[in-house]
Amino acid sequence: MRFSVLGRFIFAALLVAAPLAACGGGDNTAATGGGGSGADKAYVTGLCNGFAAFSTSLEKAFSGPTPADLGAAFTQLFKAMVQPIQQFSDAFGKLQPPADLADWHKTTATQLAAAAKALKDGKFDDPTLQGLSNSPIPNMPDAPRQRLEAIAAKTDACKKANPFDTSLGGGSSGSSGSRAATPALKDAAKGTWSGKFGTIVFNADGTAKFDIKNCGTESPSNAPFGAVDTCSPDSYTGKLTVGSYEYILADSSGAGMHFQAYVAKDKRMHVGIGTVS
Repeated sequence: MRFSVLGRFIFAALLVAAPLAACGGGDNTAATGGGGSGADKAYVTGLCNGFAAFSTSLEKAFSGPTPADLGAAFTQLFKAMVQPIQQFSDAFGKLQPPADLADWHKTTATQLAAAAKALKDGKFDDPTLQGLSNSPIPNMPDAPRQRLEAIAAKTDACKKANPFDTSLGGGSSGSSGSRAATPALKDAAKGTWSGKFGTIVFNADGTAKFDIKNCGTESPSNAPFGAVDTCSPDSYTGKLTVGSYEYILADSSGAGMHFQAYVAKDKRMHVGIGTVS
């Protein structure tokens, strides 16, 4: 069984794509967003319509086979994301936000537009792409988010893909460690996975050991964007918890190292080293 290590933005793209694809599909007539009136209901409806269209576009973009070569896979991933990100950026920019989200919406729309342009221009290591984090609509202020989240729960348009749903990896907020375990990651947490980036061992007693090369990424002018594999691996051990698109290794004190993880359609596991909790 093989695994690879992904760069931060590349993994973010997969985390956004995977949960949305699971609840996407269906009618895609609302791809241009809601237009909005500045009212909460109109904004939520437009946002959910845009998010559902984004979901469908990403599902189509990632439906094909993944090249075995990591650099080629990264390049294919970025190219596939150009249209979905551009469409979502355009739809988001047309929405009319409530007054208490005006500043956040303007900032987020600018970030999305910059990210879409970077992808279109082939600047796959552009800093604007890092701003997407693990959601295309990050860091919405808590008070309006909670208000809009309640509306989204009762809005038909949000049943396809709800950006406020914290059980999804691409939601606007929430801690992934508290969400339901991703089934594919539960199934994969057995035996040994290995590749040129190291070795992952899942033990029968519920512990695991991750020996992973975390060398960073690079994008020289004469080579595809990709993860570097020339450093020595770092070793992590602890009690294993499977979360929403992540593995967590906790030590005796309860502190945990989070590893973002995703099992591709070709059954290869992709791992990204995340945060310490």
